[in-house]
Amino acid sequence: MNRLLAMYRCDYKNITKDPMLIYSIVILPIIMVIFRLFRDQIPTDQLYAVAVLFTMALGPIIFGMLPSFIFLDEKDSKVLDAISVLPISRSVFILYRMVNGFALVFVYSLAAPFIMDFSGIPTNTLILCALLLAFETPIVAFIIMTYADNKVEGVVAVKIINAIFLTPFLAYVISPEWSDILLMVPSYWPIKAFMESYLGNEFMMYILVGVVYYAGIISVLGWLFQRKIP
Repeated sequence: MNRLLAMYRCDYKNITKDPMLIYSIVILPIIMVIFRLFRDQIPTDQLYAVAVLFTMALGPIIFGMLPSFIFLDEKDSKVLDAISVLPISRSVFILYRMVNGFALVFVYSLAAPFIMDFSGIPTNTLILCALLLAFETPIVAFIIMTYADNKVEGVVAVKIINAIFLTPFLAYVISPEWSDILLMVPSYWPIKAFMESYLGNEFMMYILVGVVYYAGIISVLGWLFQRKIP
């Protein structure tokens, strides 16, 4: 327990000393409040559902960025070398952060619709979509940690991830029929499940396929990351 508390304190210090990470966390509730205040200005209920889902989908990107940027900081400051001599393996240390990110995104994804006063899908469907969104967190973190060698490259990676992961929303804004051409984009599956449920259609297939797809991506990215770190 003391070791776990020490890791929490360490992560808290790493986050609070970086203005960009603080901004990334604070911006989430601000976006939720803005959408709720200007809800009457959004022309249709379906577009508001897209806005709610968009806000939820930012969670995995933000909370996947946090552990990866802390990792890059520790890598630059040689903290990872010190961790390697502790009675806890580096893999367990990273897994602890992944689990934390997963839990934070799950809670955030459940809270966002309630904060935004949205009740367009049943609670059980919301829970499933929140779980699927939470699985995106390690995907984002592994991509950044595997392909970025420093925080500058990490910022570039986040911008690319944003552009790719948020692309399916354009389909629902322009023409929902276009969304199916983006099924290789990881975020497609929770977005599709959420919107199909909102429209009253069958959605479980997208949840199940999404889980299998995410498991495959996480396994491959985890393997690539393990190969990168000594």
